[in-house]
Amino acid sequence: MIGVELKTFKAKFSSNNVAKGASFTLIVRVYGAILAYLTQLYLARAMGAEQLGIFVFAWTWLSFITFLTPLGFNLSLVRFLASFSAKLQWTDAKAVIRLGYKATLITSISIAILGLCFLWVTGDLTQPYKIALAIAFFSIPVVALVNLQAGIARGFNWIYQVGTPIFAIRPSLFLLMILYISTLNYPIHSTWAISSMCIACLLTWLFQYWRYRRSLNSEISNAKHYKSRNTRQWVLASLPMVLVVSFEQLLANTDIVMLGMLDSPEATGIYNIAVRIVGIALLIFYSVSMFAAPRIAELYSQDKISELIEFSRNMRLAVALPTITGLIILALIGVPLLKMFGLEFTNAYHPLLILCFAIGARALAGPVDNLLTMTGQQNALARVLGVVALVNILINSVLIPLYGMIGAACATTISVLIELTWVSILAGRHIGFWPWLLIPNIEPSHVSANRKS
Repeated sequence: MIGVELKTFKAKFSSNNVAKGASFTLIVRVYGAILAYLTQLYLARAMGAEQLGIFVFAWTWLSFITFLTPLGFNLSLVRFLASFSAKLQWTDAKAVIRLGYKATLITSISIAILGLCFLWVTGDLTQPYKIALAIAFFSIPVVALVNLQAGIARGFNWIYQVGTPIFAIRPSLFLLMILYISTLNYPIHSTWAISSMCIACLLTWLFQYWRYRRSLNSEISNAKHYKSRNTRQWVLASLPMVLVVSFEQLLANTDIVMLGMLDSPEATGIYNIAVRIVGIALLIFYSVSMFAAPRIAELYSQDKISELIEFSRNMRLAVALPTITGLIILALIGVPLLKMFGLEFTNAYHPLLILCFAIGARALAGPVDNLLTMTGQQNALARVLGVVALVNILINSVLIPLYGMIGAACATTISVLIELTWVSILAGRHIGFWPWLLIPNIEPSHVSANRKS
């Protein structure tokens, strides 16, 4: 059975643009993962767990906020631009890009100001994170634009611009700046680290914008700007994406944030290493997902549901086998790998093992999230993620005070399993793709009727 699926995968998946984009993105992400590993290794040995924890806490907050400030356009643009390009609607493409930029700038600047005011009012309550958080909040607009620009690149299927800035250029610049600071004989601490990361983000966005201007086709560049009648529709379609992204980011970062609040910067720094290492196993999943989303939107818009189900099955197969293999290898070499960061970081081994179950489940579920967001079911996904995010916070608040890092890992894994099970059921009912159930993946009879209505 697996052999037949592999032949089908090779024949159909490798011949299209998704395979090309995913392959290049995988190479870039592998490079970025190696670079991130070396950077974390250097920072851990140069800064120690406490200062690393402060840096991670500030960067986690910055990452979380800047995924929200584009107001969902960093995701909805993937869907809109793929559709507009297929239909040659260049004026609409230009209008929705402008709307995305406007929404991102207004929201990010407003939140940055509010964040800085919060730090000024709270005073000692935010110690020892205050300085690092202030630098992070000041950088919100720039990092938000980096995320928006990545969504534009995905929407236009600009293969070489999707992953390169975020996973190659930014980490390279960050490491170079850290190494430069060390040559000046300055002590490496959290303030220097978060400042270097924010400068790297600024330079990355400048590169992104330069490439964007050069890559934009003449039809869009020359299209007259106008106030589209669809502006309200685009906003209403994008705003639920904010909920999707916010809940996804909560699920991804609640453990680190709550460890920093309920435990200590040292525990946060140690646990972060476990998260970083185990996250390497998802390289293939994220590389394929980046280019699967526009393909899903395209197939669904053309009512090719059977092809969409087959595409989803092939994607799951392409992702699951290498991911599970990687997790097994990671479990075997985890202890010596963690020792490289310092003896105190070996305490991250058991959390790492627990998180492996969450990563494996994510790979086995296939593109269930994209099947909902790219087919107009973002509201249903947002409701699921909202409930699971709340459950995640509650479980973390109970388990972290009792079990520390192990409690955080258990809370995250339980939450991910609940989310994936629920979302897989929704994807099965909506599209007919049932990743975890031993039943045929067939198009539900109601799909065509729903699409026509």
